[in-house]
Amino acid sequence: DGVITVATVGSVGQPRDEQKLSTWSFLQVATNKITLATMPIAYDVESHRSKIVASTLTAATKAKLLGFFP
Repeated sequence: DGVITVATVGSVGQPRDEQKLSTWSFLQVATNKITLATMPIAYDVESHRSKIVASTLTAATKAKLLGFFP
């Protein structure tokens, strides 16, 4: 049909906006139409933070990752 769709799983745990949600996006290109959408997905932020704290990552890496969730 001449339609191309590309999806990305986004970035869980490193939100780049004020909403602090994970997102995924898709781009669909058809003959006469281009659609781009970003979809938020809620997830358990506290569980994610706890896993970072309990991980074997360096203190600097933990601090950087936890900085996404002030």
